[in-house]
Amino acid sequence: MLPVVLAYSCVVWLQAGILAKGWWVQLLLFGLSCYLMVELNNSNVLLRVRSRMIAATFIVLSTMLVTFFGQWKGGVCALSFIAALNVFFRSYQDREAVGHTYFAFCLIALASMFLVHMLLLVPILWLLMHTHLQSFSWSAWRASLLGLLTPYWLVVPWFVWQHDIGTFTRHFVPLAQIIATPVASQLDVMQMANVAFIVVLLLVSAIHFWTNRMDDKIRIRMLYGFLIVMSFFCIALVALLPQHYDPLLRILVVCASPVIAHFLTVSSSRFTNILFLVVVALCVVLTVINLYGPPTHITVWNYL
Repeated sequence: MLPVVLAYSCVVWLQAGILAKGWWVQLLLFGLSCYLMVELNNSNVLLRVRSRMIAATFIVLSTMLVTFFGQWKGGVCALSFIAALNVFFRSYQDREAVGHTYFAFCLIALASMFLVHMLLLVPILWLLMHTHLQSFSWSAWRASLLGLLTPYWLVVPWFVWQHDIGTFTRHFVPLAQIIATPVASQLDVMQMANVAFIVVLLLVSAIHFWTNRMDDKIRIRMLYGFLIVMSFFCIALVALLPQHYDPLLRILVVCASPVIAHFLTVSSSRFTNILFLVVVALCVVLTVINLYGPPTHITVWNYL
């Protein structure tokens, strides 16, 4: 499964023009993200059967979003968040894992240097550390603050040296200027279709997981609960901040991929087998449309 998906992704990258446009940094970020998704599954045994479906799902959904290929800042945010997840999950039920907490929030802060709104994830991460990872403590909280401050401590001397501290302070201004913007005015039809497709898949997968959660161990249920809550929080952020559609949807794909992969892997009814083929077909169709543009010659599409 995974080699086929990787070959498919390489073909799409080539068709998107990686050779002509020189998207080698973006491809490297994508490759590292794929590797960390494999590690996320292997180190936590998120699927109760031996499968690479989590990484495969992440690759297919990320490849579907062809318009993101040239945007490296979103790739940095996604890579940092996946790395943070790997560290967060290692702190499960360990209130003394201040080192893991420090490095996880340090990675979130690193991502926030490219998109300051990544800091909006911090409160929900604190909550999930308490409710799902059961690793929250005053020591962990202090370690998280130190982790958030560390990357900024490292760059402040540069701005002071350049006598440009104003640029540093202006980086945080957007956090105080969040104004809900109508999604329809910021996103085009294909962008909304991409979001809708992932959200519907996530809803179906989350419902399936919660109705069959007793088949998994308690630790796995907690980790998937963490990912589901984070997924819906990311959906809310996409709706609230559609102007940052690129990085926020990448984070949504990271959180939703394991949940969707769990559904596609462990469900084995005739209906879900047919649904799997439908999902694959829709992913390919959306990838082609994102790659080459909508078929404007079709009258029905014009009305959409």
